[in-house]
Amino acid sequence: MARSRSESRSGPFSTGVWDRDGGEGAALSDRSYVATIWVITLLGMMTLAVGAYLGVTSGVKIGWLGFLLLFGAELAGCFISAVNVLPAKVLGLTMIALPMGFILAPALMAYKAVSIVTIASVSVGMVAGLGFVGMLIPRSLASWGSWLFGALWILIIGYIALPFAANAGIPIHGALRLWDWVGVVLFCGITIFDFNRAMRLEKTFFNAFDAGIQVFLDLVNIFIELLSLLGQKND
Repeated sequence: MARSRSESRSGPFSTGVWDRDGGEGAALSDRSYVATIWVITLLGMMTLAVGAYLGVTSGVKIGWLGFLLLFGAELAGCFISAVNVLPAKVLGLTMIALPMGFILAPALMAYKAVSIVTIASVSVGMVAGLGFVGMLIPRSLASWGSWLFGALWILIIGYIALPFAANAGIPIHGALRLWDWVGVVLFCGITIFDFNRAMRLEKTFFNAFDAGIQVFLDLVNIFIELLSLLGQKND
């Protein structure tokens, strides 16, 4: 996101989806449940792409105030999406993904379009493979939750601290690349965790919708990390 690295990596890990003891909405078969998760995930990506397109074509510089307003809209979307009414969930997903795309737009403009598409495709493939692993693991990975959440905060603190180190004259390029790879590994672990947990919820439409939002956020974070590491910038 527009070099707001800490924010772009803080939104994706939320335990709220997983605090449920039961599900609501129509019951689904295993296949339909997983398919619904992916439909919501890809719908989120398409909505983000629309937001990024609007951000690029509008030429609007959002500034810090605009950033805070857009980030606030994302947070509001998280709360709205928790309401088990379909219009609220669709609105919540839109409020999460559309502002996120708008915030990401300035950063995406620095990269070649073919590189963005390639890394987005790789990210989708990675999440699909990691999700398959998470679903196949027979035991619950609930014990991973606190460790992953703690590691995420360490990652965020590192992204906040590194610019201060750079301002102090300390070279951080190597450390920043290393930290990006740490982020890739961490979000891969979170993706496995999220799919494993999703398959232990009651298989209903609303639970699949919530899990899809979570997987969408995992996918966005892996994409951001890989783009930073491997993306080809415009000349």
